[in-house]
Amino acid sequence: MKTYAFARVNRNRKLSSRVDSEGNMNPTWNDKFVFRVDDEFLRHDTSVVMIEIYIAHWFRDTLVGTVRILVGNLIPPPAQPHHRRQQHYGGM
Repeated sequence: MKTYAFARVNRNRKLSSRVDSEGNMNPTWNDKFVFRVDDEFLRHDTSVVMIEIYIAHWFRDTLVGTVRILVGNLIPPPAQPHHRRQQHYGGM
């Protein structure tokens, strides 16, 4: 089974891995997907990276699996600013 992964963050931003012709039922790609996204995408609660796995055929490829990963599960939440407490001491 010759498989490849297809990843996207929206309709206009999609990338494909190379075809793994040796992995059969346990494919390995070790490819990197690099997407340019804006801050709004990173902050939005429903932003996802969708990855589809296909079997490569001569005529038409076959979808065998899909996963949707919430971006919030990949990126730590922004740090909250620390506010210093002002302490007042009695004086003369």
